[in-house]
Amino acid sequence: MAAAWAELGQRVQADGGRMRIVHIDIVEEAERQTLAEEMTAAVEREYREVLERLPSFFAELEL
Repeated sequence: MAAAWAELGQRVQADGGRMRIVHIDIVEEAERQTLAEEMTAAVEREYREVLERLPSFFAELEL
C-alpha cells in the first residue's frame, strides 16, 4: 500500500500539486463514522460543483 501512496504522491507533484499523508487513530466507532460522513459530504459537494460547471466548460470548448 505504501508504494501506491508514493506513486500517487509523485503524480500529484508532477502535476504541480502537493500531498501529505497523515496517520490518525480513531478509537471511538461513532467518531470514525462521523468523520467518514463528513469526508463523504465534502467530496460530494466538490463533485456537484464540478458537474454544475461542466455545461459552461463544454460551451467554451465549442467556441
